[in-house]
Amino acid sequence: MKFIADKAIPYVKEAFSSLGEVHLLPAKEITPSALQSATGLLVRTTTKITPTLLNGSGVKFVGTATIGTDHIDLPYLADNRIHLSSAPGCNAVAVAEYILTALFTLEQKTGVSLRKRTLGIIGAGNTGSALKKKVEAIGMRCLLNDPPLAEISADASFSQLNELIQTADIISIHVPLTHTGKHPTFHLIDEQILGQLKPGTIIINTSRGETLDGQALKANRERLGAIILDVWENEPHIDPELLKGVDIASPHIAGYSLEGKIRATEMIYRAACNFFKVAATWKSEDALAPYGFPELTLQNGGQFPEQAVMQAYNIWEDDKRLRLFPCQDHPGEYFADLRNNYSFRREFSSFRVNIGQELSVQDRQLLARIEFKISNN
Repeated sequence: MKFIADKAIPYVKEAFSSLGEVHLLPAKEITPSALQSATGLLVRTTTKITPTLLNGSGVKFVGTATIGTDHIDLPYLADNRIHLSSAPGCNAVAVAEYILTALFTLEQKTGVSLRKRTLGIIGAGNTGSALKKKVEAIGMRCLLNDPPLAEISADASFSQLNELIQTADIISIHVPLTHTGKHPTFHLIDEQILGQLKPGTIIINTSRGETLDGQALKANRERLGAIILDVWENEPHIDPELLKGVDIASPHIAGYSLEGKIRATEMIYRAACNFFKVAATWKSEDALAPYGFPELTLQNGGQFPEQAVMQAYNIWEDDKRLRLFPCQDHPGEYFADLRNNYSFRREFSSFRVNIGQELSVQDRQLLARIEFKISNN
């Protein structure tokens, strides 16, 4: 078998070599001619899976190392009996940790504690659920809105969108991008919704850029407490004016942890092994082992969760690089390069925390709840 794979998928060659030949290509070189003799295609969101791309090829399996499938023509694959595998939940922890880091960073910048605030989570799937777990560990109250999930669930705790947006101090969006159906999410947060928010509300979007109306966001900027954006309309050609008005900005990398990326590779690899009826031999643990467990040393007298989180990930570095976007000769290519050449950060669970004095039971439990490991040294 022959697989064509996006070279930016970590460990894709190491994993899929047990199934056959693996040819790595940059996303822009995954073309119809490159797929003529391929059995499988392994992509990210940067590759659009269309009839034009696949017609005439021998592709029987498509794996996307992403949680979403809005870059894929699903009816075409179904009509042509091409098997599809994605990686739902692979980056849920990474996105949740990105948001927790952004909130602690915002606290440091403003001097205003967010721990007792109410967070409204729109979309209660893998990522929304992971975020709820993290922020409740630090004392936040959560409201969940997810109409499709509420319709099939016996859980009566879901909030209506109008209730959530009028109650929450912080709103975080975690929905797929859909244009049709009973609950479309294109411009879900629009002028009307933004106008109903409490003054000072913080908006966070790490899902898809088009779920939030950028023009309406700019028009309501003065009413908002802060804006944290990782995703943008019209990527990679984002709006420089909107970028200027955002408090924390990043180039669609909220889910880019080393663990999350390797997890995605393993998920589509195991799906391919199952489809082609081949025993799986590659494991994500083997890929992670050489990276070890980085250590963090916390200073006495500070707030330990905040210290640990902000040492584990300095979000300002990503913000600073994206701020250079308007200065580039080819800004769209610059945005894409920031994503494609991103140095994957580590998830909290990989870190060992050292401290110069005995941790209180409360601090130890809090660090453990957000999944840091406490060193015995």
